Amino acid sequence: MRRVFAAALAAWGVASGCTGRGGTSAADGAGSVHYCRDAALAPGRAGLASEVEAAVAVMGFGPDGDSFLCSGVVVGPTKVLTARHCLDDREDWEVLVFFGADAAGDLDPESVGVAERALHPTRDLAVVTLEEPTDVTPVAWTGAESIGAGASVLGVGYGAPVGEATRCLRAEASGTSAAYARGAPTLDVRLGDDLLCEGDSGGPLLVERGDELFVAGVLATSLRPEGEECSAQVTFAALSADDAWTVATIGPPGD
Repeated sequence: MRRVFAAALAAWGVASGCTGRGGTSAADGAGSVHYCRDAALAPGRAGLASEVEAAVAVMGFGPDGDSFLCSGVVVGPTKVLTARHCLDDREDWEVLVFFGADAAGDLDPESVGVAERALHPTRDLAVVTLEEPTDVTPVAWTGAESIGAGASVLGVGYGAPVGEATRCLRAEASGTSAAYARGAPTLDVRLGDDLLCEGDSGGPLLVERGDELFVAGVLATSLRPEGEECSAQVTFAALSADDAWTVATIGPPGD
């Protein structure tokens, strides 16, 4: 079974962005497409769904018919944490959050609109406020400074190479964290056989403490060869207890 780790890829070298190849929203009329509607037509989607219900898909639809796919994580009854670059320069876009393991199959009944957006001034972090509360249990956050070098971490997202059957299906994979300097804006993660793929930007970096998962950052950038959509090296925008914006926007850390 192929496992896809959370990240998004856009260009050679260090790349950020989850816009990928856009399309028009299915709501725009017959014959129109977007990421998850396309993916729903592909076979072989069973068996990859993660059980981390707080991981969500974040999609936007522009006035000119463009669309983007990112990932995110529920951190409060009406709050979803994602990557800032997913929302940059998209003030006039409609942004929706999709719940469920399969964002293609559950698109219509599981979508919730976004009422407000808060963008971090310096880090690749953003929080969107849902138009109505969700009953999904939020994930508490911890500072990246609490993760030691070589620690096992987990990423969750909805990305995959464009056109593959696993796109928009929530999946997870493990990696190993690099050393983190307290207060730094990012944290690097190295994967083994798992890959980071386009569409997973904003997906959570999760660390396990006992029986509980905490989010310590979101997928921001990756390093990949030219022509490739996936990579084993990724950088997360870090959550930090020393960062005033994070504490003010999400609340104090849960550990």
